[in-house]
Amino acid sequence: MVIPKALRGKYNLMAGSRVKIIATRDGLLIKSGFERPWIGLRGMMRQYWKGKSLNKLIEEAKENVFPNSVG
Repeated sequence: MVIPKALRGKYNLMAGSRVKIIATRDGLLIKSGFERPWIGLRGMMRQYWKGKSLNKLIEEAKENVFPNSVG
């Protein structure tokens, strides 16, 4: 799918960026796959991440979001 350069820049989309495509009655809606990613995490952080290394959590998140990346 080709997205015009002006829109890619405005919404910080690059080759390989994940997006959500939602069918609406008016057509297709394309949303950034990372829109508002931190909503709801505050409570999760307290409950599940207490005492865990932030660097380890970041690395695990990168592996889940970008499973084919190197490094």
